[in-house]
Amino acid sequence: MKKTMVAIWALFIGLCDWGPARAQLIDFETVPGGTPAVGVSIFQQYQALYGVSFRIDGSSDSLYLGDYGNLREGWRCQTGALDCLLSPADVGAFFLAHPQAGTPTLRDVLIDYAIPTDALGFDLADVDGMEEWEIRAYGEFGNELAFQVLRAGEPGTGDGIMTNVVFEGVGAISQVRLTFTGTPNPNIGFGFDNFTPSCPGRNDLVTFETVPGETPAVGLPITDQYAATLGVSFSVEGGADTPFLGDYGGARDGWYCNDGFDCVDTPGDFGRYFLAHPDQGTPELRDFIVDYTIPTPAMEFDLADIDGLEEWTITLYDEALSPIETRVIRAGDPGTGDSQMTHIALQGTGNISRLRIAFSGTPSPFVGFGFDNFNTRCSRSLCDLDVDLDGAPATVERGGTFSFNATAHNACEIPLEFDEATLEITGPASLNDLLYSGPPLTVGPGDSVSAMVSRGVPSGAPLGLYQVRVSLWRAGTSISSAQVEVEVR
Repeated sequence: MKKTMVAIWALFIGLCDWGPARAQLIDFETVPGGTPAVGVSIFQQYQALYGVSFRIDGSSDSLYLGDYGNLREGWRCQTGALDCLLSPADVGAFFLAHPQAGTPTLRDVLIDYAIPTDALGFDLADVDGMEEWEIRAYGEFGNELAFQVLRAGEPGTGDGIMTNVVFEGVGAISQVRLTFTGTPNPNIGFGFDNFTPSCPGRNDLVTFETVPGETPAVGLPITDQYAATLGVSFSVEGGADTPFLGDYGGARDGWYCNDGFDCVDTPGDFGRYFLAHPDQGTPELRDFIVDYTIPTPAMEFDLADIDGLEEWTITLYDEALSPIETRVIRAGDPGTGDSQMTHIALQGTGNISRLRIAFSGTPSPFVGFGFDNFNTRCSRSLCDLDVDLDGAPATVERGGTFSFNATAHNACEIPLEFDEATLEITGPASLNDLLYSGPPLTVGPGDSVSAMVSRGVPSGAPLGLYQVRVSLWRAGTSISSAQVEVEVR
C-alpha cells in the first residue's frame, strides 16, 4: 500500500540492501531521544532502533540507568575495594540497574524482542557472594529454548568482574528472562550492560577506540594487532605501508570538518578513531584487505563519507581465495553521502576468509577512506525504513522548477516511525530545509508514504551540478537517505 502525504510533509520553494550505520551494541552510554543520567527509566527507548524493550515482570517499577561506583545501585567502590570493576574503562559509566536490588523480592527482568533473534549476548556485573541467576531464552510462543545458571564462584564471575552471557544456535529468541535464585541480602546488585541484541557478543566488534597492546593515536599503523584476539589482520595490497588510525575531523585523513564538509552527522556514535588508508586522495588507491585466520560466515562494517563520484567494489573470498560474493556501493545509493556512515552487512555462500575493498570511482584529491565499527563475525543488522527518490529530471533551467517524488518504504515486519525529513542541496550553491518535523509518522509493515517535493530555481542560480539528498530521522538519528544529481543550466 502506498499513501501520499503531501499535506504532512511541508513543502518549500527555494534553492540556495545499504542501511543506516548502527553497531549492534547497547552500552547505555547513549539513550535514543534522551540524555543518559543516573536514574533515567529505561523501557522502550531502544525499541525503534534495535527492536528490544526492557521491563520488570509483574511490577510497575522500571529498570533505570545506574553508574559504576554509586551506592544507590549497590556499588561501594568508594568505601573500600569491593565492587570496583577491574576494567571500568571498558564498560563506560552507565549500566541497567534494578530498583528492587538488595530486597527479598527482586522480580524477574524481561527483555522482549519485536522481531526474534537467533543470537544475543550481554554482561552481568559483579556476580559474587551467594548470588545466583537463572537466565532463560524463549521462542515466539513462550516455549523455552535454552537456559543458563550463573553462580558466584564459577569461572568468569566474582567481585568487580563482568560475566558474559551468550545465547546462540538455540532457535529464534523472542524473550529473555533473568531470575535471581540466590540468597537475598542487602548487598545484592543488578548490573546489566554491553548488550548485543542480535549478535553473540561485543568482543567481536572492532571500533578502533582500543588497540590490543597499544595506545590508540592518530597515525598508528594497524596490521595484525587484532589477530590474536579476533583472528583478523589488515593490509594494503602490494605495498609496505599499512592502514592507520585516522580521527574524524582530521584533515590528514581526508576529513575537512573545519570548513563545513565531512563532519560526521553523529560523531558520538562512532568515537574518535577509524581505519584510514595511506593512499587516500591519490590516483592510485590500492585495495584494502582484511584476512581471517579462521573463516567467518558473516561480517558487517561501516564505510564513512561515500559522496561525490566515489564508488567502492567489495568482494568476499573463500579459503581458496576464490570470490564468492561481490557488491558495488556508489555515492547516491541509500545510506551514502557527505558525513554519512554507510552500513554494510555481508554473508557469503560459504565461509569468508578474505574481504577486499577496491576503489572503483573517479580519483580525486578529496577521496577518503574510513572503515569503522567492524563486527568480525556477525551480520544481523536490523531492518529499518528506506527512502527512494523518483522522477527527478537530470537537468533544469534557471527560473524553472525542480520536482521529484520522495517515498519512505517499510519492508520490515513491524511498524516503524520517523519524526523528521530533511532536504540537503549541495553544489555551486547550498540549501538545507526541513520537509517535515513534528509528531512521529508511522509507516506500517509493507506500507509506504510519499510526498512530491518541488523547488523553484532562481534565475540567478549558479550553473553546475548539484547533489540533492533527502534523509529520514528518528529521535535525532539518521535512519535512511537517498540522493540524486541535477544540473542547473
